[in-house]
Amino acid sequence: MKKTLLFFSVLLALSVGVASAQVTTPGLYLGWDHCVGDGGVLNKTFACTATTDGNTMVLSWVPTQSVPLFSSAEVWVDISFRSGVLPAWWGNACAGRINSWLSCNVSRPGGAINCADSWTENAMSGIADYRQNLPWASQLDAAGALPMGDEKLVDAGREYFLLNIRFSNAKARVVDGCLGCLIPACIDFSRLQYYQPDPEPVVTVFGSQHATRHLISWQYPSDSQTNCLQAAEPVRNTTWGAVKSLYR
Repeated sequence: MKKTLLFFSVLLALSVGVASAQVTTPGLYLGWDHCVGDGGVLNKTFACTATTDGNTMVLSWVPTQSVPLFSSAEVWVDISFRSGVLPAWWGNACAGRINSWLSCNVSRPGGAINCADSWTENAMSGIADYRQNLPWASQLDAAGALPMGDEKLVDAGREYFLLNIRFSNAKARVVDGCLGCLIPACIDFSRLQYYQPDPEPVVTVFGSQHATRHLISWQYPSDSQTNCLQAAEPVRNTTWGAVKSLYR
């Protein structure tokens, strides 16, 4: 585990220095506000004093091989919390945030240069599930899809935008009584399944399969990324192991 943490610590440090550059290593990528190749940042800090607007995680990927008829994608994102419990602000426990704080879309971030689009203007998206899967962690399941006949060619070795996952700032202030906005979290784009029309098989890609930046953090100072990785490690190991039956 120590070797894994050291590897990802080096990877995360390097990723900050290569922002706004083409990404070509196959695998899954995660950044704040932009694709990684367009400068998506590693850590987001927020004073939790505003209750308007929100925060956007941008999911992207680089295919290992070309996908001639890319039609849809389902993603899983694991969120682990330094507090050791699932904060109320990151769930459906607070009035004013219930079933309204979390959303997704397939609108490629504005100004994208190094991040191609996986979708056409007719694409659809939605949150399929959001659940607490461990006492200190939750998992989000979202998807995007193209109408039949709109399938796209996705080339190998190029970064493609997948989804924006956005959560609102409603009830962010401590005085609002919905605690948790200030609690550090580690966010892992852990798995992607992509589809082509039958009879092509469903293909699964795991974030841990490749040396890519599929981890970002919330409210972590730059010198504490190892703590973020330590928080995420048991989530990654448990999600696809001991509690595999919880998922599809």
